[in-house]
Amino acid sequence: MWPTDQTPSLLLLGLVPLVWVSVGLARRGVQEATQLRFIAVLLTWAGYQLSPWIAFLSGDNWVCFLLVPRYIDEGLLFSSLAMAALILGYDSHRTRRTATPRHFSSELRKLPLPKIRTEHLLILGLASLAVFLILVGGPSEAWASSFPRGFGQFELRDGAGKLRQMAGVLGDVLHVAAGAAAAVYTIQRWREPRHVAFGLASVAVASFQWMWGFSRGAGAVWAFLAFWIIRTHGHRKILHAVGFAFVAFYMGWVGYTARGLSNPGIGHYLAAFLPLGSGSEEPYTSPIPLPERNPLNAMSAWTRKAEQREIDNPSLLTNTLNFAWDLQPLPSELVPLRPTGRGLAGAMGTVGSTGLTTAALGEMYYVFGLWGAFCFVILGRVLAWFDLVSLRCSPLLNPILTTMCAFGLTVGLHSSTRAMTRPFLYGFVLYYSSTFLHSRHRLTWHSRSRGSGMRRPGTLNRGYPVGAPALSAPKKTCTTV
Repeated sequence: MWPTDQTPSLLLLGLVPLVWVSVGLARRGVQEATQLRFIAVLLTWAGYQLSPWIAFLSGDNWVCFLLVPRYIDEGLLFSSLAMAALILGYDSHRTRRTATPRHFSSELRKLPLPKIRTEHLLILGLASLAVFLILVGGPSEAWASSFPRGFGQFELRDGAGKLRQMAGVLGDVLHVAAGAAAAVYTIQRWREPRHVAFGLASVAVASFQWMWGFSRGAGAVWAFLAFWIIRTHGHRKILHAVGFAFVAFYMGWVGYTARGLSNPGIGHYLAAFLPLGSGSEEPYTSPIPLPERNPLNAMSAWTRKAEQREIDNPSLLTNTLNFAWDLQPLPSELVPLRPTGRGLAGAMGTVGSTGLTTAALGEMYYVFGLWGAFCFVILGRVLAWFDLVSLRCSPLLNPILTTMCAFGLTVGLHSSTRAMTRPFLYGFVLYYSSTFLHSRHRLTWHSRSRGSGMRRPGTLNRGYPVGAPALSAPKKTCTTV
């Protein structure tokens, strides 16, 4: 039975990494909250530690068809080790060019952001809306779908179905980019109500895809807005950031608790979001235990995957190869994946009716046991690299890279390791593509300037700065008049 005698100690152990990264907020300012290390630790703690804390303190009977109570303590230990490994990997990424945590907030204050023009945001918003309408089947299906959530996910896809699936993945990238642009546009025009209203409307449009499907991440774009308010304004706009963060949490909570009460649709989601306007006396939230009402909770699915590991006794070599194979960059619709054990839908007998995803931490534990937590050392180094390049890359690329990393960390709570790493892969491609194009542009400019005799502004043809003394300049002497 849970809780056990070890539960209080394990709950306190899980607080140590969270307190460790929170110390920076008190020492270096609230902008440290936008460091990817802090975001990753906070999300992991909320996904794997918050619900056990709620159950332990409230004494509520934690019942869920996925939950295996005897593995909760193991999940607490594993997630604590993962957070510690992430901090270790992040802090070990030290080079002479790396911005230390002490200087991170000061670098953010000097960080330029792109000036998002109204017409550019309008184009992005219209593209996001058009892709959303095409993928869901038109305006009527967008407002109230005639199919249940997850319809067709177990069917074999033909060529058109595979293209549609890949288009959906690319559509998510477009929605994230549109949301990041809308967030930056909004915070740059705080004193212009008309532009702020347009920016918030664009944020809402970028959220349509996840609102339509009653996703836990329905408020992700609003969370990005809170993130960028803190990153650019710090404590000066902290109340605005807290307000938008609350909106993001509530939207995710509605998507999680009301998803089984109606078909997908923007109209159905708004009815659940604003139940007073629906005219119905029935509640719009499912009667679920208090710990399960946490929209970020991933512990229940993790415990079921841990039970599978005990039953299956998986081969380490085979599953390690499958785990590594699934991280390859090619689309899964073209290169089939190799599963690491049975999926949760197969284990729970819901194939054909309800899809159940396996969290990234669940996969790592299934393959490696407790040693799988140290995979987060690699994740910590990757996050440190992205934090570094976000301070050096172009102002246009900076918000996109950071937003995609935050999105990947959020996805990893309830989806596979592959799904979590896709946004990081897109970030790598964007960064190195931008670097390559920039270097090609510089080489082209230098080759043209040499042929035409042009010189870069501020330099002489020999490379000396304008205003520098000539090497053969005669020494000035005073003469008597």
